[in-house]
Amino acid sequence: MQSFKSKFMVAAALLVALTAVAVRADTLNLPVTKPITFSDQVDMKYVIQSATLGKFVATGRVVSTDGVALSPAPVVGSFSLSAYFDRTTGIIIKDDPANTFDPTLDVKNAGGTSLYLSHSINRFAFDLGASLPTFDFEFFNQGGSLAALYPGKFIGATLRNANTFTGTKSFLNITAGATGTVLFDNLTNGLGLETGTANVFMTPTPTAVGGGAMLLCCLFIGETVRRRSSRTLE
Repeated sequence: MQSFKSKFMVAAALLVALTAVAVRADTLNLPVTKPITFSDQVDMKYVIQSATLGKFVATGRVVSTDGVALSPAPVVGSFSLSAYFDRTTGIIIKDDPANTFDPTLDVKNAGGTSLYLSHSINRFAFDLGASLPTFDFEFFNQGGSLAALYPGKFIGATLRNANTFTGTKSFLNITAGATGTVLFDNLTNGLGLETGTANVFMTPTPTAVGGGAMLLCCLFIGETVRRRSSRTLE
C-alpha cells in the first residue's frame, strides 16, 4: 500500500510539472522550443501610419536553419515582418472596417524557398527595456517548408535589439509626430541593416490542451485510487 502511495505522489508531481511547462510554453516572451531559423541583423522600426494607427516593420537576413548555416554561401535568406497597432492602447489590429490590413511574417532561405509564411496574426507582446527591448509576435501557421515539417497551430517570432535604441520608449504615444514619423528605431550600424536578432519557431500546444490532458490524467488516477481502495476494503 505504501509503495502505491509513493507512486501516486510521483505521478501527481509529474503532472503538475508538465502542466507548469505547458503554461510557460504558451507565453509569447519565453518560448521553450529551440529557434529553427534566426537572423544575425534585423532592422526594426515603428512608424506612425495614421492619427490612430502605428505600424511595426522589421526586415533582416536569415543566416541559419536550426543552427546550420545557409548555403550556398555567401547568399543568405530574407526575413520580414509587419503589423499594425492601435497607438492609444498598443493592441494589435487584425482588421478594420475602413481598411483591410495585411500583417506579414515571411522567412526565406538562401534559395528563395519560403520557410515560414503567414498573413494572420494572433497575439503581440513587447518589453521596451532601455538596453534590450523585445518584441514577440504570434502568427497562425499558414505555410512554408519548415512550418510543414514542424506542424503546429502558431508560428512565433521574437525580435530583440542588441543595442540601445533611438526614439520613444513606448508604443502608447498619441501626440508625437505626423504620419510617417519614426517613433522607434534601433541603432543604425551603417551596413544597411541595423543591430538586432530575430528568432522564428513553432509555438507549442496551447495551454488549454495541456489543462485538458491534466484533467483526464487526474480522472484516471482518481479512478485507479478508488478501485485500489475498494479492493483493500474487500
